[in-house]
Amino acid sequence: MNHFTLRDFAITVGSLVIITVAIAVTQHRTLPFTLLAVSQAPPVSVPSTHVTTTLSDVHAPDGTRKLTMKRVTLTATESAYVVTTSDISGANRTVLYQTVLPVSDDLILPPNSWSPDNKFVFVKITSPQGLSVQVFQSNGEAFGDGQPAVDVSQIFHEKLPDVALRDVTGWDDPSLLHVMTYAADKSIGFSYWFDMWGRNFIELAHR
Repeated sequence: MNHFTLRDFAITVGSLVIITVAIAVTQHRTLPFTLLAVSQAPPVSVPSTHVTTTLSDVHAPDGTRKLTMKRVTLTATESAYVVTTSDISGANRTVLYQTVLPVSDDLILPPNSWSPDNKFVFVKITSPQGLSVQVFQSNGEAFGDGQPAVDVSQIFHEKLPDVALRDVTGWDDPSLLHVMTYAADKSIGFSYWFDMWGRNFIELAHR
């Protein structure tokens, strides 16, 4: 009668570990990353070998389209980001924004990025210097002033220099973004609507 010894057990466990690692490496092998060229934003140069690629999606309110962010770790200090819109299937993709950021910064797709009418999307960039909020037309077209995005944070600092931008939480209307602030004494400040068409801030009655 054969006996299953401690040595047999160690060999079996070692074999299982090797097989598991081999499967994991095969499943996580990714293809070289290629950026789409767009007229409104210069292509970001991304090497064919990279460390990590991550994807995140936010669906439009009517479920017909999605906003996608692709992040590629370039080095220990930098990551490349590409933000696109497309049909839910991934067809008819349009590049809205692409950039390279230090690892201290992060580009975020809020869960309510899409305006209620699917016309606009917004993204946030957090950094040690503060919060940046950019709004794009979801079809990729430039705004009337020729700019590919509306920099809400820059307009905020120009028009409300005495308060600090706390957060932009989403859409209260197809063209109104809800903006939260800190007062000059660092307490919670008033909330505002940012009017996409008028490019101005409307103070709300509550904080």
